[in-house]
Amino acid sequence: MYIYFFFIFNRGESLDGHGTYNTIFFLICIAIGQILIIIIYCFTFLYRKVKSITIFLILIFIISSLTIYKLKVQYKIKCKDWEYGLNNTNLNDDKKIYPCNIIIPNHNCYLNFLGPFFDFSKGMTCSTRKKEEKYKLLKASTSKYVNKNTKRIGFPITTHRDNFNLMKQQNSKNLYIEIMNNLVDMDNKEQLEKLGPKERPEIVLDYTKNEYGEIHINITRDEELSKERKKLENGTNPLYENIIFIFLDGISRRHFLRNFPKSSEYIENFLKYDGVFNEKEPSQIYHGFQFLKTHSFREFTLGNTVPMFYGQPYYAKKANSITGDLKKNGFITCGLNGLCDKETFYYDWQLKKGMERNYFEFDHEMFSLNCDPNYYDVDKPHSIVLGESSVFRRCLYGKENVEYLFEYGIKFLEAYNNSRKYLRISIPNGHELSGQASKYVDEPLYNFLIYTFENNLLKNTSLIIASDHGLNIYIIYKLLQSQDQEIEANNPLLFFILPDKAGKTYEEQYKNINLNQQTFITSFDIYHSLKHIIYSKDIPITKKDIEKNGTTFESHKHFLGSSLFNYIDPKERYCSNYIDIHECICKYN
Repeated sequence: MYIYFFFIFNRGESLDGHGTYNTIFFLICIAIGQILIIIIYCFTFLYRKVKSITIFLILIFIISSLTIYKLKVQYKIKCKDWEYGLNNTNLNDDKKIYPCNIIIPNHNCYLNFLGPFFDFSKGMTCSTRKKEEKYKLLKASTSKYVNKNTKRIGFPITTHRDNFNLMKQQNSKNLYIEIMNNLVDMDNKEQLEKLGPKERPEIVLDYTKNEYGEIHINITRDEELSKERKKLENGTNPLYENIIFIFLDGISRRHFLRNFPKSSEYIENFLKYDGVFNEKEPSQIYHGFQFLKTHSFREFTLGNTVPMFYGQPYYAKKANSITGDLKKNGFITCGLNGLCDKETFYYDWQLKKGMERNYFEFDHEMFSLNCDPNYYDVDKPHSIVLGESSVFRRCLYGKENVEYLFEYGIKFLEAYNNSRKYLRISIPNGHELSGQASKYVDEPLYNFLIYTFENNLLKNTSLIIASDHGLNIYIIYKLLQSQDQEIEANNPLLFFILPDKAGKTYEEQYKNINLNQQTFITSFDIYHSLKHIIYSKDIPITKKDIEKNGTTFESHKHFLGSSLFNYIDPKERYCSNYIDIHECICKYN
């Protein structure tokens, strides 16, 4: 029967239309079916030969299986400590204070038990792929300057250039084509002179020292830009001079603790009541906050990141990226993305629907490296072998691809050390069906956190780590009715690490944030918090704002959030007060 449905409804290999899911489910069914057939055949054969021994063996097999299940499997799938976060803090379900109590799974928590079995990269290192990668980029290149003899390949600067303008792209494939068309021969002096100093590549693949290629990243401070933004600082007084925003696609609150043990342990240090101080800047004390009841709107990225960075529902006809507010207030901006795309989501989704998004270019950005054909298959962008949906480690030239994002981010922070700045790092490694590829982000993230703190790059800086939803490509977990996966899909992670400002403390704001850690919040609240940092106050969205953006106002469905620096009354927080909550994970008292 399933074979019949497979051939009727099969949608190919792509993740588009869940084709891959159908294929994998079909293969799983075939494998399980073959195993059962072999077992039945063996017992049938034995039964014909020696009936009594066969019955005895069947009973032993059943008893052994039940014993193993009881002692090992059943214990591991219990939802032990699921409700706990970092610092031994658990979900507060005080009925008198919180109407929204997150449902705590009490059975069938398969993510803990089954997860390690789906780690398809166990024992694999990024160095093992070097031979496969050799010259693959050169073969894919359509640049007139790059050929098989090129020893240093530059990835083009993509900011503020018409052929890389996001609003002109109808799909991400166009961006890939432009990257391949504009690869630079770094030893071609004539080409470099034509580009000019501001368009010379910051990311270079170098074959001169290593036959398999090494990536070198170099960022030059733009003095003209710095002076221009410095003028815009006049009359503005943000809560913090710098913002670092780390976005982890597809990672739930609980899955972060599960797959990011080193980063979790490091963040936990900041959750102490007295905070942590930096020896290089003892006047600043850093405090950590974890938000346990963060709730997603939709099960897909777009439904949560448009509210997070644009302040509107994902289907609003008009919306402005918060990057524009940052630039107007003197921030130098940097956007790093693990996709072959400029945004945290594939931008063509909305362009095809005729929606108008005012995307503001970052001053510095890095996504072009992730268009490399060693990482990204332009013909199968949602492949489970390569790219942002791969079930394997995301390796590139001997390193995790996210290591290049963090390296670029550090060099950006150092280049503009004395400037007001915003760094956003978007990591899609959790967007895949195994739920295990993201664990290889833990070490690079941990190293980034250690480096920025120890080198005083967090001075006057708000650090935000957030996600959009939990594991939403689930196949086997859906079949098993895994209760933890169903809840975690709608319970994304959110951490703040904030310093006291030198000579000034934010006692009221810290008190509010501390109280809000147990309140039901959404990505709209994250957007308002970013606004609050920029303007030193929350800027509410009004009925007029909503209608101006082409969305019909409905009073009972437009409670669009508020800053986490303000006190949020938890008694006002209900799923029914929000736009488009896909599946509510609150139980109300």
